[in-house]
Amino acid sequence: MEDYLANLSPIYTLIFSFLLTVISKISDNSFITLILMKKKSPSIIIYISSLLSSLLLNLLSIILGYIISYFMKVDIIKNYFLIIIFIIYGIMSIFIVCRVFSKKGLHTNKIIEQILNDSSEEGSQRPSLNLKTERSEMEIELDNFNTDGNMEDKANLDKSNIQVAINNDKNSTIGDFIQILNSLILVEIGEKIQIFNMILISKYKNWIFLILGNIIGVMIVNGISVSYGMEVLQKKINYIFMALEGVFYLIIAFYYIYLCIYIQL
Repeated sequence: MEDYLANLSPIYTLIFSFLLTVISKISDNSFITLILMKKKSPSIIIYISSLLSSLLLNLLSIILGYIISYFMKVDIIKNYFLIIIFIIYGIMSIFIVCRVFSKKGLHTNKIIEQILNDSSEEGSQRPSLNLKTERSEMEIELDNFNTDGNMEDKANLDKSNIQVAINNDKNSTIGDFIQILNSLILVEIGEKIQIFNMILISKYKNWIFLILGNIIGVMIVNGISVSYGMEVLQKKINYIFMALEGVFYLIIAFYYIYLCIYIQL
């Protein structure tokens, strides 16, 4: 059976992968996870960690794709597998959107509801700064004396404090980076876009452009999540993309059904 998608030119393969990535990731858990992480960590660390986790998972998809290609020699089996997962995810996406925009399902996603509530509370409250003095001025002055009773050099004391602060900040930044990276890998692994990549890599001759389109899509979507994620949730743009996602999945599924029924004959 001739699979036209599998023999697309590189530019069309890249565009197909880019569209699949964008409409899939704006509505998945990793998009919401990045918004949650933004409250506790710098945006640049979150963004770099998200890109690195996507690169690692793409590498995993390539390896698994080759394994599937080695064991699944019959292309029609891959087609039927794609049909099943695209139909399942397509119906699920459309069902969720219908529930969200219905009266009963308006607050279906409790996580998103909590994020929006926290955001509104932060916007309405004025920031406050509470300082508590636990040490007297005499104790602070005594800290500035050496063991021989002489006053420490002011410049050396300031340099020492600055160096300690810098070292602590570096350790904290590295620790946050590793923790965020591990969290994103755990959240993203096994998601639908990884499953799609794994199967499509086993089918596509131009899988490098498939991965390239995925990386470009991830860079854009994660940038939107870190910079404008809250606005996307407030205006329910993510559910609009979820509806497009469902339609897109079903179109791909029906295309492969057409291939399996008519082209095979």
